[in-house]
Amino acid sequence: MPIHRYLALLSIGLIDLFAGLRLWIPPSPGHAPRCPNPVGIEREGHTTVLCLRSVQPLSSITDRLGIPACSDRRPVMTGQIVHLPSSKRDCRARIGPMPAAARLALGLRIDINSASAEALRALPRIGPVLAARIVAYRRRHGPFSSTTQLQRVRGIGPRTFERLRGLVSAQG
Repeated sequence: MPIHRYLALLSIGLIDLFAGLRLWIPPSPGHAPRCPNPVGIEREGHTTVLCLRSVQPLSSITDRLGIPACSDRRPVMTGQIVHLPSSKRDCRARIGPMPAAARLALGLRIDINSASAEALRALPRIGPVLAARIVAYRRRHGPFSSTTQLQRVRGIGPRTFERLRGLVSAQG
């Protein structure tokens, strides 16, 4: 596992909650992630990774965190981050995408059809120029139908693609 994944893990706190959630343990190199549905919870600048057993409504997660007043039924999906207000009385949570480096550290793939150039830079061997080329190619030709189409982008040959194969998806 590349060092940037381990560094991203250092910035993410871990927590063990009640039923429906369990502590996430980082996978060893070359193994599948032990947490099939990681979700980030951000409060007061600290991020915690929760391991959901299934998609859950925001209200059930906030109940477990001691914010029972929230009745928000929006689903929280794998790879999303929930931004909680600092006050337990405030119920205005935001749900958004997890940063690319955190997704990679948790064993989740980056969708090349929706990732920004900044998100693509979290991938190994992808710098600002190559990330901009991927985005430009996507704008010019439409969404990628498969990850192998990345090789059509100037600068991504077979060797670079092999390094990216397990880290990207083309969900369109």
